[in-house]
Amino acid sequence: MKTCLLLTILAAFLFPSEASSQKKPGPAKKPAVVKSTSAVPSESEVKKVYRAGDYSQAVSLAEARIKANPGDRAMMVVQALSYGMLRNKEMVLKTVSRIYNNNDTVAIFLSTMPYNLSKEVLKSDGAWYMAEAHKANPKSAIVYLMEASYLLDDSMYDKAKTAALAGSALLSDNDAMSIQTQYANVLQATGAKESAYALINKLQSAHPEDSLVVAEYYAMLLTDKRYSESLVELNHLINLQPGSEKRLRKERAYLYEDMGRHNEACAEASALNTLDPAFISLLRKLGCPEAYVSMSPETIKSYTYDVDYHGMKYKFVVMPRSINMSSSVVFDWSMSIRADMNGKITIGKSALDTAHGQMNLFEKGDKTLDRLTTVWVSNAVYNEIKKTGKTVMSASDQGAKSFSVVNDDPDDGPTVIDSHGDTKAFKVLHMRSDDQKEEIWINDDPLSPMITHMEIGWSIELKELN
Repeated sequence: MKTCLLLTILAAFLFPSEASSQKKPGPAKKPAVVKSTSAVPSESEVKKVYRAGDYSQAVSLAEARIKANPGDRAMMVVQALSYGMLRNKEMVLKTVSRIYNNNDTVAIFLSTMPYNLSKEVLKSDGAWYMAEAHKANPKSAIVYLMEASYLLDDSMYDKAKTAALAGSALLSDNDAMSIQTQYANVLQATGAKESAYALINKLQSAHPEDSLVVAEYYAMLLTDKRYSESLVELNHLINLQPGSEKRLRKERAYLYEDMGRHNEACAEASALNTLDPAFISLLRKLGCPEAYVSMSPETIKSYTYDVDYHGMKYKFVVMPRSINMSSSVVFDWSMSIRADMNGKITIGKSALDTAHGQMNLFEKGDKTLDRLTTVWVSNAVYNEIKKTGKTVMSASDQGAKSFSVVNDDPDDGPTVIDSHGDTKAFKVLHMRSDDQKEEIWINDDPLSPMITHMEIGWSIELKELN
């Protein structure tokens, strides 16, 4: 249900100063200590006490402000909500009558009360508030709408449908468009689909360029998996709301995916990622190949890592000469820490086939490795990870450790700037030692299983490809 949307609409109408606070108060807590430099507490102090759950004190402090500022509606609202939490229904009615001088507004306020009560109070008093709201104004479409929403939240679908149908019959063209479109939503949720679509089609015919109407129609069609029609309305909505274009185009990418149009979903996501690198997460969620950087040594001249070695920060650059995991790996390297810190590494076939140890501390000059690997892991390590999700590696001065695949990586994991300046994601195997002290990320490609990131008491992370 779109309860939050509905309450926001009504809150702006009923008590604007409270419209930004939709959080339900919790059970009573330890009274808040208010230190005020004056006899009259500030509005923020009163609200702090209310949020702390000390409702009796909130009533008293609010009254002090009302005496100093007669007609302070925000404080009267705090009192009404506090009385509601205290289950003093008589004082709720008296306070609401004190705030509003017409039955229509009183009825609407009372119908919103269940959404401001704790679950315990709501269970016992929710129906009473709805009954009192109807008593104040038996012909309020908004009250029926709130009742239907309240009943839906309580999974009372038949009663919700009855309330929604009764309320929709009371709608008029004078009612706010937000209320009318919300009725279509509630009718659909209660199962009264024929009435829901009759209402939204009527609104669309009368207001074809109203973004509220188009947005609700789109949402209804999407809920019923009428994807082709949904796409038409979403395209229309994008034209109507240029300020929300990125958000709506993201929605369109997901819709394409739901329609089985994966290539179009990826094209949309890729275009968004060009506009804003934050959309790399969308590409990843959709499983688009465009999300991932190509790590192939055939196309990359250098890999630049950021190193933080116990507080000493510098660049480590790897320049591949030949990368063949079945025979040898040869690369040049340099470090920005000193001009003479450079050399060439050759990893032989025996190391590539079987090594479980890493040489991660470099000395200037050339070196050939027959029992260890570096920058790349061995075929043995990669294959063990792919087959079992586990391996043993010696990556630090702590010696050999057992590592396991981490499966809880977020969709917005590590990224890199590729040779075209675009933000791309790594497709990696994230490994964590069983003692939880070391982590290694490995490029998930048997042709080039490079280490992209390590945390082993010091850190190294691949940041740029050229």
